[in-house]
Amino acid sequence: MLGFRKNRTSAEKDKPEKSGLFSRLKESLSRTRQSLTGGVADLVLGSKSIDGALLEEIETMLLMADVGVDATREIIDKLTQQVARKELGNAETLMAALHDHMQTILEPVSQPLRAAESTSPFVILMVGINGAGKPRPSANLHTASSRTESG
Repeated sequence: MLGFRKNRTSAEKDKPEKSGLFSRLKESLSRTRQSLTGGVADLVLGSKSIDGALLEEIETMLLMADVGVDATREIIDKLTQQVARKELGNAETLMAALHDHMQTILEPVSQPLRAAESTSPFVILMVGINGAGKPRPSANLHTASSRTESG
């Protein structure tokens, strides 16, 4: 009558299957990438001209996507210089330049995480804002490393 004992099989079928650490991490990064690139693309493609207001909105989106203040400032400064030199005439060239600047920043630090076998314990510092979900990925990293060690 009040719905306390409803058949829950349909609700249970709707739950996604549990997935591994790396698939969840990949999915999470994919969502972040999609929200950043999709949001910037919508912003740029919807704009009639590349001006200071558009660059400010791109700056806001980069900061909201946790790109970082220094990296965002560097990207926006380079884009502003390119706009001043009239190198960015349309949305496609602006998006390509944004992509190139972001890739240039990430390339020097893009390398796999490898711990020396002699280093024990190995410490990973997890940084993020309150409510961003740091404990679960930390526990998942621990679990994954425990599996590889026991083997």
